[in-house]
Amino acid sequence: MKAIFLVAALFGSTAFATKPVISVYEGLPCRTVLEHQRDPSVRAQLHQYARGYISAYNTYNPQRIYPDLSEKMVVNHVVKHCRKNPGYGTLNAIRSMALELGAADFPRSKEP
Repeated sequence: MKAIFLVAALFGSTAFATKPVISVYEGLPCRTVLEHQRDPSVRAQLHQYARGYISAYNTYNPQRIYPDLSEKMVVNHVVKHCRKNPGYGTLNAIRSMALELGAADFPRSKEP
């Protein structure tokens, strides 16, 4: 019974409804990034998402890249990419950034 109450309390909370959260695979849609680019929570998520992406890239590719990824640099790149490509999400923005940093080319997600 306590577990049901806890689950109901979590899903009933407005805290989850007001903050965008990056999904594991595609990230955030560009429109969400542009709407919430100044939100510290979104900025931190983008930064960690990019660091994780680069880390995974380096694990599975012989052509490794070692960028100094500041939060400001990541957010600025994602926002710039999203303004130019509003139909994409953050995954494509991070891929684009990785390519600019010297990563080997790899396929992009299709535009929705």
